[in-house]
Amino acid sequence: MKLFVFESDFLQNKIVRKGGEMEPISRQRALNVLLKYRPDIAFCRNVEAYIHSVSESEVEYNDMLSRTCYNIHVNNSLTDAASAVHESDNVLAKGTNLERIELQRSQLRKNNGCTVKKDRI
Repeated sequence: MKLFVFESDFLQNKIVRKGGEMEPISRQRALNVLLKYRPDIAFCRNVEAYIHSVSESEVEYNDMLSRTCYNIHVNNSLTDAASAVHESDNVLAKGTNLERIELQRSQLRKNNGCTVKKDRI
C-alpha cells in the first residue's frame, strides 16, 4: 500500500525540462497531486508556485513537493505556502497526533523521574 498518491501519479510521469524550463504539464500534475491532499485551489496553486520559484533542479522540486504533500496531509492548520514547504518539524507537529504523543512521552518521563527521586529520598 502506498502512503501517498504522489508516488504513483507524479513520479511515474517525471518532470521534463527543455532548456531549463519546466514543462507546464509537469506543473499541472504537481498541482493535481497537491489538490488530492488539500482541495483548496488557491492554497495549492500558491504552494506549487512557491516550490517552482525556489527549486533549483528537478530533484529539489520533487523533494519539496513530496515533503509538502506529507506536511499538508498531516497538518491541516498550515495556511502559508512557504511554511508548508520549509517549516521546522517542531512547528509542523503542532496540533497533530505526533505532538500529543511527544507531550505524553515527556509527561511520563517527568513523572517517572520525580517518582524515582522521591523513592530515593
